[in-house]
Amino acid sequence: MDGPLLDRWVGRLHQGTARCIIGDLPVSYTEEDAPSSETINANITSFIGPGLSLKYQIDGSYKGLVHIPVTEDNQYYDKLISMNMIADDRTENYWTLHRYMSTIQSGMTGPNAYPQTDSNHRVYGADKHYRNRRMWIPFIEIHIADDSYQEWQIIRYERCWPTDLSDLNLNFLGPDPVSFTMSWVYEVKKIIRCSDSIPETPPKCITN
Repeated sequence: MDGPLLDRWVGRLHQGTARCIIGDLPVSYTEEDAPSSETINANITSFIGPGLSLKYQIDGSYKGLVHIPVTEDNQYYDKLISMNMIADDRTENYWTLHRYMSTIQSGMTGPNAYPQTDSNHRVYGADKHYRNRRMWIPFIEIHIADDSYQEWQIIRYERCWPTDLSDLNLNFLGPDPVSFTMSWVYEVKKIIRCSDSIPETPPKCITN
């Protein structure tokens, strides 16, 4: 299908939807005005997952050239994942992430910091000393669903660090929902293919 026929149908193409689930943030939730940790899970309008690139060392011989892979697993640490997340009706998911990044920026004693108070938390280490370098998020999952909102795949990123939180444009009169962009670096990526639903049971729905 191409030409005018494609132009007629391009606005009607369906490619499913996705929801973002972010693991526990390593900050304190004991304050009276602390938001719920679950508010950071939300529908996303777009998601950019990095691809892969490989490097080779060329070794020549009298029979030709041989390409030897030299890329190591840790050479994708500078890759970014980026998502456009829909703000909830109180924009709590935005301010929860903002609160987390402010804590990383300010450290344990800064005026905008909300550090973990539990000395058994991993940010304190074995010697019970607070370490800002342990402020990573355990995982970020992108749950992908088809046109009927049935989940079929999960992209899981582990040990994630936030790098950028966009401005929050509160344009309430616009036709599109209020949204914001968040970017992260990560250390491990996993692709999880969801199994088909068990016969005679309702399929798992991404909107639950």
